[in-house]
Amino acid sequence: NVRNKDAFQFSIIDEMFDEYKLILISRSVLPSGLKYFLVKRELEIISYMDLLFNDEEIVDYFKVNGFDIDDNNLEKIKKNTGCWVIGLNAILGALKVNNNEFNEQMYMDSILNAYEFLDYKIFEKLDDNIKDFLIKTSLLDEIDIGIARFIAEDKGLENIFDRFLERESFLIKIRPGVYKYVNYAKKYLKYKREKMYSKDEINKVYKKIAEYYLKNNEDSRAVDYYCKGECYKEAVPILEKLSYDSYINLNLK
Repeated sequence: NVRNKDAFQFSIIDEMFDEYKLILISRSVLPSGLKYFLVKRELEIISYMDLLFNDEEIVDYFKVNGFDIDDNNLEKIKKNTGCWVIGLNAILGALKVNNNEFNEQMYMDSILNAYEFLDYKIFEKLDDNIKDFLIKTSLLDEIDIGIARFIAEDKGLENIFDRFLERESFLIKIRPGVYKYVNYAKKYLKYKREKMYSKDEINKVYKKIAEYYLKNNEDSRAVDYYCKGECYKEAVPILEKLSYDSYINLNLK
């Protein structure tokens, strides 16, 4: 039970030497027993962003492995690996078999290496309906339960949604009831989407999203998604309607 878990975690911390740092990685809510240490500022909660390497750490990481990187390659490494150690390792491996020279292909390989890891660790273990749900909702800039339910057409949606919100591995809250995919997850799901669906299939999902927003009187969002799905015939009448509302600030790309 919860009390026993708390007592167990208390006993671990009590027995730790001062020079050791204990890191608990959890997808669950912080156990109540540990909140005592949080109040006393003896415990720090971090997010996945804190696990990413910063510029200095990336430079040092390559230096201790025998490679000096310039600013140009540093920016490319950050862009392509997302500063995750698995991506950095992939580039290190490529350097060792590439006569210690950087090239464009190794950046692509580092991305694919990280995606293969996500395939093996997360994606391939999911049910097909969950995979479909993740890929389709990754087309959205923002996700609320209404649009998610509309896309999924699944009575068990709430359970699916809750699973990923609880893990905080793919989705993060941006305001009450509204979520978005973290950057690495959105890029990964785009990669999966383009491998699993044709352009026409993706455009049909965009059209469906636009129809939802139009039905809910969110005309500017409807236009945006109609255009993303190349449904310009449907977008034009809405644009004509919106053009009379000069107070609306539209991003009309």
